[in-house]
Amino acid sequence: MIFLLFKICLSRNPVIIIPGIIGSMLKGSVAKPSSNWYCPSNINESTLWLKKQYSVHPLLDCLLEWLTLEYDNVSKVIRQPKGVNAEIHNFGTLDGLTHRTDNWVGINFLPFWNEIIHELEKKGWNESISLFSAPYDWRMGISELQYLWKDLTKLVEDSYTKNDNEPVIFLSHSYGSYLLHQFLTKHTNAKWRKKYVSKAVFVAPTWGGSSMAFTLLYKKLVPFTKLKSTASLAKFIESTPSLYQHLPNYKVFKNDTLAIGPNGEKYTAADLPRLLLEQKKIPVEFIEVFNKTLVYLNEKPVAIDVNSAIFYNSGLRMVKGMKFEDWDQEESWINGDGDFLVNAEGAEYACEKWKKKQKAIVYCKDIDSTNMNYNHIQFIATSKVINAVTGYVFGKNTREL
Repeated sequence: MIFLLFKICLSRNPVIIIPGIIGSMLKGSVAKPSSNWYCPSNINESTLWLKKQYSVHPLLDCLLEWLTLEYDNVSKVIRQPKGVNAEIHNFGTLDGLTHRTDNWVGINFLPFWNEIIHELEKKGWNESISLFSAPYDWRMGISELQYLWKDLTKLVEDSYTKNDNEPVIFLSHSYGSYLLHQFLTKHTNAKWRKKYVSKAVFVAPTWGGSSMAFTLLYKKLVPFTKLKSTASLAKFIESTPSLYQHLPNYKVFKNDTLAIGPNGEKYTAADLPRLLLEQKKIPVEFIEVFNKTLVYLNEKPVAIDVNSAIFYNSGLRMVKGMKFEDWDQEESWINGDGDFLVNAEGAEYACEKWKKKQKAIVYCKDIDSTNMNYNHIQFIATSKVINAVTGYVFGKNTREL
């Protein structure tokens, strides 16, 4: 009896982290001559995404060239450039997260999960025993990530068994939240969820899409940043299916005006894919891939029957749309609210609709900060979010978060 009580006291829910759109490491090799003299032509079994030296020009162009995808219209397969092999690393362990990348002087400039992992470890969670991650190739759209559902199911069930049949807690960020929502609503059933899932945390979820994705695909650059517009960046952007996946969701943005043409014509979320095609912003060879993502853009982010928390920021002004003087030059921006990269509408839609459905307990917290530290990328590593997420995992009363 004493042993049983001791075992119960030590047991805890295993935690599975699903990172955001650039939060998974890509490791591999390169054996590819480049037109740029400064690009290495041979790299053996190394971290490609992301070493710090590849994050700045001119070597950033090399990295973008290696990671740019190709599509074979005959075999209907997305493939990597000839001579490049970039794959996720160690599914299930924490090694697959970018917080563990090899970099200068051991300091990672993409911190993401560092502090949350540290807080969990202080409370007794241990890597590969009660703390796991589910990395994925963040370049791919949902249609190309179908393998993930089987791998994630096995990771959940193995984690459950390894931890005395304790159901898992999911921690997800950005695209990871979008994928987790897909997994829970489409690739599991209620009986399985009740047995294997304790609760889910969605941090800065992207299931509502982002007007910034449209801006990236249209302009082929990252606005309001110092990132140089180059041919390598443009080609990388236009051939990355996960960006197609993040165009604004039709059900979330409804009839909001997200673009205004030179003659005053207004475009809603449902019109943006057609506008991109008309303006030839999607490579011909990728149109088939692009069209496959549209079915997801027309889906509502439906309520889930798992207790959950949604943390997001609506306090930063950001792009909601573009007003064009002509089709080659925007005249001004249509402003909205969000976390600089992702509009708040997606999280707000879920908070409103899920609570009404009452399938499970839904806790929502809008940080509502104008501080740029609470932008989409850094959000998960800020003190308020760290305290709120770990507090929810530890079972604190939501009034304390």
